[in-house]
Amino acid sequence: IQHPLENISVAMALLPLVLLTALAASRGEDSCAADAKQNCLAEEAEVDGIAQDIRKICPFVDSAVSPVALAVMRVLPKITGAMSMASLWPKNVYPEDWADDYTVAVITIIARTLLGLYKTRDKAYVNIPTELLSPKDVAQIENVYAPHLDPDGSPNFFWFEGAIPGALLRNLYLRLNSCFYSLLRKLSAENNSLVGRFEDALDDPHFNTWETVLKNGTFKNKHDWVMSFYEGIAHTWDMTPLWPKQMTNFQDFFKQDEWSDQLEYT
Repeated sequence: IQHPLENISVAMALLPLVLLTALAASRGEDSCAADAKQNCLAEEAEVDGIAQDIRKICPFVDSAVSPVALAVMRVLPKITGAMSMASLWPKNVYPEDWADDYTVAVITIIARTLLGLYKTRDKAYVNIPTELLSPKDVAQIENVYAPHLDPDGSPNFFWFEGAIPGALLRNLYLRLNSCFYSLLRKLSAENNSLVGRFEDALDDPHFNTWETVLKNGTFKNKHDWVMSFYEGIAHTWDMTPLWPKQMTNFQDFFKQDEWSDQLEYT
């Protein structure tokens, strides 16, 4: 049974950050209002719905915090050897052969660290919706509308969400998540801009190729290289394998460059 003082202690510990977040957000709104309205609206019209949503929710999106956080994230490709000892990166996989800063950050932070905090779920984890969300409390990009919070209640993703008071979950947790994704978006974007053109090396004939990856590593084939990201190192908080065992070898259905399953002919 959760002690009532636990939520109070969490709230008091996070109160300074909540106040800073609210202050920064109010400053952002004031600065936009201080500018000419036409220029401000024209600038927002040029960006997509997600970028607009990030700017509204994350108070640090264009602050001095952003360059520092980006510099820290760019250190990750240089310490993959140390991360492999902590099961955060596969051994003998060298990111300089195929990955950029964005890819390394996504694999390390999301696919390893954040998914690693999950616990095994069963039917008892399913929540019953208890309230209706505001139609305005969504992020919109073209004809896709995504709610900021799941109407099923908490915890939705992590087990510790159940210990966070609802007010903090909405006003702080959501803001921090938005700030994190704004950093990912900037990491490989032109000029580190939230609306900059995303740059990658997918079309480079000498980079991000199977020949380069297999030549510099210890893997005999593509399958072994891919499975090194999963086998033995990817697990949840309760040590359950993060990815299920392979049940179907799809190579058996791919013959002469065509799929031979019946679904293709229905």
